[in-house]
Amino acid sequence: MIAGRHYQWIIAHDFLPQIIGTAATQDIFNNGRRYCRPEPGPASIPVEFQGAAYRFGHSQVRPSYRANLAGNPDGTAFFGFVFDPAGEGQADPEDLRGGARAQRRFIGWQTFFEFGDGQVRLNTFCGVLELDPNSYLAAQPGWRPPCPARPRAPST
Repeated sequence: MIAGRHYQWIIAHDFLPQIIGTAATQDIFNNGRRYCRPEPGPASIPVEFQGAAYRFGHSQVRPSYRANLAGNPDGTAFFGFVFDPAGEGQADPEDLRGGARAQRRFIGWQTFFEFGDGQVRLNTFCGVLELDPNSYLAAQPGWRPPCPARPRAPST
């Protein structure tokens, strides 16, 4: 029960504001729901929502991540695909699958979170995600790109 409450708090106070924005989240907290008003009784999630949430959540996972800043034997960062079939059956696979313990495979959490110690090196989408400035997302109030804009090469 306590783990469920922690999970709900994380969704409401961390994940949801990142997805729909702080203003929309506060509006829901302050004014209640407008569109979903379930009947009292046992809770359930419609199968359509389950499918949509599954697809949305899995679309947030990148194909590869930097797991740490200096895990490789030569002191360089360990990058790995989430799953790489070439790593199947290896004692120390090149990907990020679980079940294999090796020094280079431990997660350097400063690659995922800012702890205020000056050691952060976040995994970002900079250079991977390019947003059309005329897109629907870019037109939303309060939206700002996750990375500084890069000059584009002239098209030929």
